[in-house]
Amino acid sequence: MIMLVDVQDASVPFDRIATALDEEGERLGVNIRIQREDIFNAMHRV
Repeated sequence: MIMLVDVQDASVPFDRIATALDEEGERLGVNIRIQREDIFNAMHRV
């Protein structure tokens, strides 16, 4: 699943969001990854 979210106005830094999502994923038994949209688009451009 891919989810696009806007974290521009988040009250915590991007790396803390990534860490929190990774920890929650471990708790749930799933992988949760977050990356910047520009990096995602560059990686998936044909």
